[in-house]
Formats: sequence, C-alpha cells, structure tokens
Amino acid sequence: TIEEYVQNLGSSTRANYKKHKNKFFRECPQANFITKNGTEIDERIISRIIELNFERTKSKMEVPHVNHTHTQNIYEYSKHYGKVTYIELDGVIIAGCIAFMANNSIYSNFIAHDNEYSKYNPGQLCMVQLIQNSIESGYTEFHLLWGETDYKTRFLAKARPMYSYEFHKKMTISFIKRKIWEKFSYILYKFKASKLAV
Repeated sequence: TIEEYVQNLGSSTRANYKKHKNKFFRECPQANFITKNGTEIDERIISRIIELNFERTKSKMEVPHVNHTHTQNIYEYSKHYGKVTYIELDGVIIAGCIAFMANNSIYSNFIAHDNEYSKYNPGQLCMVQLIQNSIESGYTEFHLLWGETDYKTRFLAKARPMYSYEFHKKMTISFIKRKIWEKFSYILYKFKASKLAV
C-alpha cells in the first residue's frame, strides 16, 4: 500500500514530503492531482510537462535533450502505453510526471515542475501520487530508469546493471566512425553546456 511505501521512506524524506504536501494544499486549496491513462491523455498535457522539464533542466545549467519530434513521439506512444499524473492549478499544469506501462511495470520518463512553485517540491508530490496510483492499479514494479540522482535514492530506487554491446573489428570503417561520433557528441555536449552557463 502507499502507506507502507511512505513509511519505508527515510525519516527526513517522509517528513519533507508530508510538510510540502500539507503546505501546498493549505496555500493552494484549489489545486488538484489528476491521473490519466492512454487515450485519456491529450497532447497539451505531454507538451506542458516536457516544457516544464526543459525549463527546469536549463535552470540547473544542464543541457535539455528534447525537441519537437521527441515530444511528438512521446505523445504518440502515450496514447497506447502512457500514464501521467499532474497537478493542475487554476487550469494550468504546474507539475507532472510522464510514465509508460509495460509488462505489469511502470517506467517513469519525465518529472518536472514550474520553478515558481519549487518551495513546495510539486514534482516529487506528483511522483508519490503516481506511485500510489500504480500500486492501487496493481502494478508490481516502478522503474525510475537510468542514471543516478538524489531523488531516486530518496524514493528507494535500487540500482540494476544495464549492459549493451557493440562489436567492431579494430580499425574498420564502422569502428572509426563510431569513435569520431563519440568524440563529436562529447564536444557538442560541452559546447551547449558552456552556452547555457553564460
């Protein structure tokens, strides 16, 4: 149950979650949690959550990795396998999570919130709401995908190894092209990061 899950969180995480949630709904009583699945999800919801993620990423001096095509692809996929939870305040989405459903598991893809509401930590409020909805819907696993971040540790994520393999004969054309592409991608990433930091 969600009560058991919250009880298993660290004491400071649990206390902060309850404090932020109580403060948010005390100061914004007209706000609502909304969860939608599959064909219930319209493009406006996906676009808004990704827009918030984009702005949040830039505010942290990191390089966003989404564009219009990516957004459109996520929306098309969401119509079949999507689950979104978001907070709506006066008709405006101020925070949300986008996830996908597969094989009795939930795969969290995006989490974001409007920077103006950061003091309430509404993105993580949405995450707990999404976890609650997933538990109530009978899903047995909740994946926070790759990468290490503080919030994943706080929300009890357990790391799993992920492997990928590519086989190239040394000094073949495909091997050289792969090495050039890796170097170019790294240089481009550093260049974008330096531009955002200005």
